[in-house]
Amino acid sequence: MFGYVTASWKELTAQEQKRYGAVYCGICREIRQRSTGIGRICLSYDMAFLALLLMSLYEPEEESGKKACRLHSVKPRPWVDNECIRYAADMNVALGYYNCLDDWQDDGKRSAKFLADKLEPFLPE
Repeated sequence: MFGYVTASWKELTAQEQKRYGAVYCGICREIRQRSTGIGRICLSYDMAFLALLLMSLYEPEEESGKKACRLHSVKPRPWVDNECIRYAADMNVALGYYNCLDDWQDDGKRSAKFLADKLEPFLPE
């Protein structure tokens, strides 16, 4: 069950939406740095939620900023980075890899096998 967690945007305040978006962008940014971008295909809100949960428990020091990316090239978006973001990025790649393997083994999807092969070198140790 990967990819089922989503935020209820209508229930979040503007500040909470900004924070959630910054965490999501931080994870995406970290995945790009760690897996040359291929891992971003599997990016999910599940890991943004995990990162927010861990950040509320451990309160790590953060680095933050604003930057444009290929997907959002016109308007720079806020991002945050810390240990919890890096952990969530690693777990996102790992869960994406195993989700693809599951799709390959259960349904015989060749695209899933191809993506799993591309993600395998970037699995966390």
